[in-house]
Amino acid sequence: MIPTSAPVLGTDTYGLVLDQLLADDRQVGWLPIFADEQSLVDIIQKWPSSIYKGGAIMGSVQGELDASPKDPLLLEAMGEL
Repeated sequence: MIPTSAPVLGTDTYGLVLDQLLADDRQVGWLPIFADEQSLVDIIQKWPSSIYKGGAIMGSVQGELDASPKDPLLLEAMGEL
């Protein structure tokens, strides 16, 4: 589990996690294997936006959207951001 309060990690750490979730979701389409797995959208909805750089992850999602403009996961992630 990654703490989102007390202690709060650096914004770059959270950005790395979000980027990895984006990459994982894109590789397999989101299909959880274990009940506790979470997608990029799940984490964006749960984490306070103050702990990561929203612009950076938006840029990553937009880059993926440029290649797959109708991808529902990417559209939902962008909408949440």
